[in-house]
Amino acid sequence: MKDVTPPKQQILLKFPEFRLRKGKDGDVIKIYSGWDASDTLLAEFNGDNPPPIEGVASATFVVYLVFISDEHGQSQGFRGLFLNQGE
Repeated sequence: MKDVTPPKQQILLKFPEFRLRKGKDGDVIKIYSGWDASDTLLAEFNGDNPPPIEGVASATFVVYLVFISDEHGQSQGFRGLFLNQGE
């Protein structure tokens, strides 16, 4: 069951390193604001569309991140930071 308590904090996600394969069939990171993929999709990134330097802020105190990869090619990958943006 999802928590329905009003959020008091946010999460800021930053990616100081982000090197995924280019092309729409490459690897993808999806970030949702909530407990799972049925919640609001905040952002979707790939090698052609990297995350912004300032990061992505959640609308709630919970984020769900999905990394989808395939068996084609390799890349250096990514490194993500999750920062608490509490009140």
